[in-house]
Amino acid sequence: MYERFTDRARKVMQLANHEAQRFNHEYIGSEHILLGLIAEGSGVAANVLKNLDVDLRKARHEVEKLVQSGPDMVTMGKLPQMPGAKKVIEYAMEESRKLNHNYIGTEHILLGLLRHQEGVAAQVFKNLGLQLDNVREEVLNLLDDGSQRSEAGERGAPRGYALPPIAADRLARSEVGERGAARGAFFWSVAVLILSLIALAGSLALSIGLGLKACPLCLYQRSMVMGIFAVQAIGLVAGRAKGGFLCLLSLPLAAAGLGVAGFHEYLVLNGTLECPGGLFELGTAPAQSLAAFIVLSVVTALGAWAARSEHRSRSVGTVLAAAGLGLVLAGLSIASAPPLLPPPATPYDPVKQPLDTCRPPFVPP
Repeated sequence: MYERFTDRARKVMQLANHEAQRFNHEYIGSEHILLGLIAEGSGVAANVLKNLDVDLRKARHEVEKLVQSGPDMVTMGKLPQMPGAKKVIEYAMEESRKLNHNYIGTEHILLGLLRHQEGVAAQVFKNLGLQLDNVREEVLNLLDDGSQRSEAGERGAPRGYALPPIAADRLARSEVGERGAARGAFFWSVAVLILSLIALAGSLALSIGLGLKACPLCLYQRSMVMGIFAVQAIGLVAGRAKGGFLCLLSLPLAAAGLGVAGFHEYLVLNGTLECPGGLFELGTAPAQSLAAFIVLSVVTALGAWAARSEHRSRSVGTVLAAAGLGLVLAGLSIASAPPLLPPPATPYDPVKQPLDTCRPPFVPP
């Protein structure tokens, strides 16, 4: 029966089985298929329902009002379909033929649910204030204007079924763009890994050269670089997270380090602190740290933005929120740092008190 179903459509039916088991039901009804469509989350049908402000919580609540949960004993395995659910599948196949599609996607299942007007799913739509004709029109509009990627070209779609030339061309462009974005995000993630490793190695080398001394602000910055390196290294080695997501996870740490480094350099510039020179005597250590965090923050943000195709909810707002979280973390780090010591009453002894850590400068009376 499911040989013409796309991967997402098959997943919907699996989720419908899962939803039926959650209700302790011994069957799959149209209500479970509806919940499966919403839970799938990324198909045409799911996006239509999102556009109409229908989420899983609301739909499940309406189903619970219409259908009683079954006995405590849960039936495992594949559950049989009720006549209504079978009718929905038949309607989905008819809708696919009407649209001259050679596959059955989540959009066809949703149209099948809409045609089965005596089912529980149709009653759920009505209780949510949705007109069945309006939902159907939204699906057809989405398919007609091409704003939603067709599901027939997904990996695992049924073989031997071809899309019309225009749809195939649109799909090809979409897939090429998404693959390019994913590759770009991976390279950004590798760049963040390398940059954080260089920054961490430089920080440790400078600290060793100074006798393993560092002020609290320096330690905070080093900890943030270590966190960025750990996120990227673990994610890339494990291979379970995409590059853009890793960059998004690292962005708060990069922004926090940038905030602390900026504050540290401000204290140096206004004469509140004097700090050791950086590596190769190229400016002070705080100035080098600030430069490193500027580069890290920019590259990490670009990686997070380049991979916005990894998830539909990812947007510039998500990237800005991650950066904002980092600035909050920077403020908390600065606030938790120990208070600065008062300036010394006498000049530092260059032999006994070399400039091997950040400290208040001597101010002549």
